[in-house]
Amino acid sequence: MNYSITEHRLKQIIDNFITDQVGVLKKHDHNNPVVDYYWWTDKYGNGVFEVSGDYESLGVYEKLWMSVRELFGLSPMETDDSFLRWSYHHMGMEFEGGIYTFERD
Repeated sequence: MNYSITEHRLKQIIDNFITDQVGVLKKHDHNNPVVDYYWWTDKYGNGVFEVSGDYESLGVYEKLWMSVRELFGLSPMETDDSFLRWSYHHMGMEFEGGIYTFERD
């Protein structure tokens, strides 16, 4: 069977996928009040997003970023756009510097 999915519907599906993967986010502040660094953990307590105090760029856990890219066959730019759109709608944050990925220890 062939299915046609509109661009708008695909964006909704990707948004729902990211939401399902992370669940309810919990924000954490660095222990040192001088350090402007924040991170968010997912429903399992794993770090999935991070940002420094300038809020210029959003860090996304690399395996989460790759799962979105590979599952939906997106280019790197489309994947970044998906996370930027998601962060705006679910975190109320915009990141002009774009997306970078990080690995957890």
